[in-house]
Amino acid sequence: MCAPFEDMPGERPFPRSYWVLQGGLLAGCYPGDPDPREAMGKLSGLVDCGVETVVNLMEEDERDWSGRPFVPYAEALREIAAGRNRHIEVMRHPVRDRDVPSAGNMRVILDAIDASLARQRTVYVHCWGGKGRTGTVVGCFLMRHGLADADNVLDHIARLRRPDPTRRDPAPETETQCAMVRGWAG
Repeated sequence: MCAPFEDMPGERPFPRSYWVLQGGLLAGCYPGDPDPREAMGKLSGLVDCGVETVVNLMEEDERDWSGRPFVPYAEALREIAAGRNRHIEVMRHPVRDRDVPSAGNMRVILDAIDASLARQRTVYVHCWGGKGRTGTVVGCFLMRHGLADADNVLDHIARLRRPDPTRRDPAPETETQCAMVRGWAG
């Protein structure tokens, strides 16, 4: 169970997630799971941490390495939230795995995050693994808000990801993603 960030710094909904802005912007991996109990644990964790907006960067028909489709989670997440008298908005801004959005689409994604944060809504942004597409969005968010610059943004993302057990994997994952982040001015 997540306490307000001021009371319990570092609390996360599940291991492969991390705070970008304490109590405001959370990032990580796909919060569903083929095992319904695992999925419910992750989704409950998001609600427990106060998440009210989810930005899903995965494609609608995306499949795992075995060719299996990902189990949809939005309806279950809404039901968990409704059971606690809360409302969660889930929005999809699809980006192909290991790719980058156009500059215009990145601005749309960042504007959606900023609009939720301006309404005091905690945001969770994710892709499949929480590294490539998610790291790209996180990096561009940091650049947009002057929280990092081209010289330190990738190191800053690595520091934010310290609690993530996959922290040794690069985020963003590809040179194209890293170049977009380092060059982001929007």
